Amino acid sequence: MFLLYYINDLPKNVHDDTSVLISDSDARELQIKTDTVVTELETWLSRNDLVINTGKTGVMSFHNGQPHFLAKPLVTFNNTTVAYTSDTKFLGIRITDSLKWHSHIQLLANKLSKVTFMIKSLKEILSSNFIRNIYFTKFHSLLWFGILCWRGGSRSELTSKILRIKKRVMRLIAGVNPRTPCRKLFKELNILTIVSLYILELISYLRRHHQFVQLNSNVHTYNTRTERDIHIQSYNTDLYKRSVVNMGSKVYNKLPNYLKETESYKIFRKELKSFLLQHVFYSEEEFVALQLLLDQLKTEVSFLQCRYSDLISLVVCYSIPLLIYLSLCIFLAIDKSTVICTILRLINKLNYDSSNK
Repeated sequence: MFLLYYINDLPKNVHDDTSVLISDSDARELQIKTDTVVTELETWLSRNDLVINTGKTGVMSFHNGQPHFLAKPLVTFNNTTVAYTSDTKFLGIRITDSLKWHSHIQLLANKLSKVTFMIKSLKEILSSNFIRNIYFTKFHSLLWFGILCWRGGSRSELTSKILRIKKRVMRLIAGVNPRTPCRKLFKELNILTIVSLYILELISYLRRHHQFVQLNSNVHTYNTRTERDIHIQSYNTDLYKRSVVNMGSKVYNKLPNYLKETESYKIFRKELKSFLLQHVFYSEEEFVALQLLLDQLKTEVSFLQCRYSDLISLVVCYSIPLLIYLSLCIFLAIDKSTVICTILRLINKLNYDSSNK
């Protein structure tokens, strides 16, 4: 409380962790704004008998891609010029001036590897429950911290190393062979994959901060099946494509309807986590593929129900509900792409047979 009272009169550009964010489209105006903020900050420091450590202070000029001209206004504190840096650690996250996450992912991989070695060393002397607690305390906490930034802002090939490390830990916890497939292990251990954890935090963030998005029902008045979906904004940059709002909106729209209709945030997050634990996703494409498959199966069932009003006749002729049920059970147990192709071929064959009749 004393710290909050102490920093309550900081300049508006300065946050409570003494970070300053200044932006402008014109280089000259940017220099003027920088000088103004520095002067206000120096006045505040002098009034509170504080001195800034210029040796531990850095300046970054953020940019996207390779700009032809990069503005770097001069920043001085107490007649000392503050040097520019392209990479810095901020609140436990490595940030680069190009807004890339290579350095943070490499740092995270090193930390997770150390925890993996610790779990491997303790596996022989501690119980499985204790090892599981160590996983959530040491490994999961590192993986979860800042996942909205580094997982969403990076390409999938950059995070493949993190996935391999997590698979190694899953095998250590389960005590299985190093070459054992991990899809069943994630379900048996009741642990989310990296993608599932990212989806959980991504959608939960949008649900908490719904003011950043709007539903289709707020954009138009038509009664459509997607009126409860989030309206997708058009974009021209790859940076916005991987942003929290855009990725979260696309993933949210693929959720089952019973989740979208859940009003309570606590119940919504609980049901969403349960849904993600039941399905093991290694990529966002697998998540989308599952929803597309379920939508197509639902369409096929609706078509057959309309065509055959008698349920007994439906079961005798095609046994579609039973086939769908068994197919989904297999879908959750083995490779998804193989089962998807198998089910689609089965549906096409049934439709072909019915048309010949």
